[in-house]
Amino acid sequence: MSSHASRRTRSTLSLLTAAGLAVTGAAGLAMIAGPASAAPLAPVAECPVEGQIPGIGGTPLFSDTGVAVFAGGDYLATGSAAESEGLLLVAGDATFAKTGGGVFNVGTAGAGSGIVPPAGTQMLAVGGDLATQNGTRVHVGANLVGGGDVHVGGADTGASIDTYGGTVRWNLGADATSPNSGFGALIESTSSDLAAEAATDTAVISGSTVTFASAADRSLYVFSIDAATLGTTPAVVFDLPADAPVLVNVTGTSLDWAPNYFADTSTRFDGPSSAAFGEWSSRILWNLEEATSVKLGTDGQLIGSVLAPAADATVRTSTNGRLLVGGDLTVSGSGVEHHNYPWTGGEGLECSPEPETPVDPAPPTEPEEPGNPDEPGNPETPTEPETPTEPENPGNPDEPANPERPESPEDGIGGGEPPVESDPVTESPSTTTASSSETAATGEPESGLAATGVETVGIVALAATLLAGAGALFVIARRRRA
Repeated sequence: MSSHASRRTRSTLSLLTAAGLAVTGAAGLAMIAGPASAAPLAPVAECPVEGQIPGIGGTPLFSDTGVAVFAGGDYLATGSAAESEGLLLVAGDATFAKTGGGVFNVGTAGAGSGIVPPAGTQMLAVGGDLATQNGTRVHVGANLVGGGDVHVGGADTGASIDTYGGTVRWNLGADATSPNSGFGALIESTSSDLAAEAATDTAVISGSTVTFASAADRSLYVFSIDAATLGTTPAVVFDLPADAPVLVNVTGTSLDWAPNYFADTSTRFDGPSSAAFGEWSSRILWNLEEATSVKLGTDGQLIGSVLAPAADATVRTSTNGRLLVGGDLTVSGSGVEHHNYPWTGGEGLECSPEPETPVDPAPPTEPEEPGNPDEPGNPETPTEPETPTEPENPGNPDEPANPERPESPEDGIGGGEPPVESDPVTESPSTTTASSSETAATGEPESGLAATGVETVGIVALAATLLAGAGALFVIARRRRA
């Protein structure tokens, strides 16, 4: 007991029971799966929190990356087997060959625990070859946004697989079963450790009923029973005061058992509509460390996980828990399904990853009282604008200086006397204006009057120059004629 307590550090799993999810009626004992038709869903990305565990329903609720079903040898789904909820890991070859064809669901279930691998992750891993026969179609990750992935070590065989948005990868070799390549050795070690647990209480046989009872409040109940004896008791009763995990170590090399009745004292819980269905499915573990041959069924509901690391197993009943065998695994029977319920006892068989324990939020602090706003000050009185000063009167323009007399031209041919002087031409004073470029720079428009004055002065100056030249030529001509 103490050794188990030291190893088991993980918290007990729990799930939320959702009203209306349970399948009702005796017909739920053999549910037939079909193609998914519901809208895609997205379960929360965590394991169930502590509390209650859901019964059977059609809604994916929580995420679990742990191995739900394991075959250390080959895997065969035949007869009218219907579903395998959770991660299906096959070290050898996997063949899906339903007798009448049809759909076989992997990863998610039409009706199951709702504890499924995260969408878009590995849901079917096969170390060898994968094949479908007899018109069987494998649906992986149905009803999940992103579907589920399939990893295969062997070559593409043309199998009929629908991943609902997931991917199928072939030719992966040993990498196909990663990250669970050593899972066979893990369950062998786990089974051995659990088999070493000393029984805390004794199983009692009465006719075809076996009762596992205890008056003590324990963290783990441990029982031991011979496989041959267990095989004669289709009715199973538990009478335990605490909601703790239950470990039943089954001794012997061969088990052939077809249970059809599970009860808590006098209250039956193996019907899928039972409120305690999920709770008990997650609490019980049947550990068959020595078994090499296991046969389970027929067409009922086996409650609890099965761990048989050295056995070949044939399952003809629906299973609820983990289903882990080290040899070949064959599932058949009428509407046989596996519903994924991780074991609350831990030991590597629990839900992964575990939920974090919720922390109570700190109470909110009272907001501070707002202070009184400052009183607004009186606005400053605007100052009176300064009185503009009178502009200065423009001064009179400077009087223009008298122009210099033009010099007489030098004597021409035969000339000796200076030319006759003509009356000088005086330029009229003009108003100087800014150039067009200056006007553009200053932004002031040109004055039409100023421009006209400039043009007039230019014309007068030109005329004066021409007249002076003409007068000089006239004087020279007269002298030559004389």
